[in-house]
Amino acid sequence: GAVDAVLHYSQRSADNYLTGAKAAGVGTEALDVRHLCLAPAVAAPLQAAAAAHVAIASHPQEAALIELLASSQS
Repeated sequence: GAVDAVLHYSQRSADNYLTGAKAAGVGTEALDVRHLCLAPAVAAPLQAAAAAHVAIASHPQEAALIELLASSQS
């Protein structure tokens, strides 16, 4: 039952993730997982919230995001 990583495809979804985690009372824990983002703008709210582990895909395509996930599991 542990979360290893969260994939973020848009800034809006990252904002919603943070809002939902705070509302559920797990805001701090939600920042401790790996956050894999499609682009720098997507990562911005997570970085502003001081998420511990934020990585950005090499280019803004889903394949690059999945590649980032695969490489971070090694």
